[in-house]
Amino acid sequence: MCWCQPSYSVLLFIILIERFVFIRNSPVPAGQPDIRLIGIADMTFFAGAYILAVYYRHNVRYHARYMVLCVLPFINPSLGRLGFPGLVVGLLIMIGLIVYERMNNQIYRPYLIGLPAYIVLYTFFLVIIDADQWRAFWWMFF
Repeated sequence: MCWCQPSYSVLLFIILIERFVFIRNSPVPAGQPDIRLIGIADMTFFAGAYILAVYYRHNVRYHARYMVLCVLPFINPSLGRLGFPGLVVGLLIMIGLIVYERMNNQIYRPYLIGLPAYIVLYTFFLVIIDADQWRAFWWMFF
């Protein structure tokens, strides 16, 4: 696989958009999470799910479920603009998929891998890390 394929270019453009967002350097009100970090968490979750989908490209069942996980980060911005909590909706979708697959005796392991990754990533970027720390890390590479 070549890095010039359209699927890899999505990751490249997400990184470039996030770089542009951090260059604007808009202030964050005190006591509120930095929503720019949600974009970084979305990018990280998408990249992980996409890499696993490519890894399992010959196993159609696993590949399809990891590709479904690739869609979840794109729900956050769209629902966020409408005023809905996209992170909670994504979490509920993943839990619903686990329950549905389990009840129908299908493969649900990719969702069991994605659920803790989803929770850990978004908790890390919204609660643990500070925006200034992330900005310093970001500027080291970009």
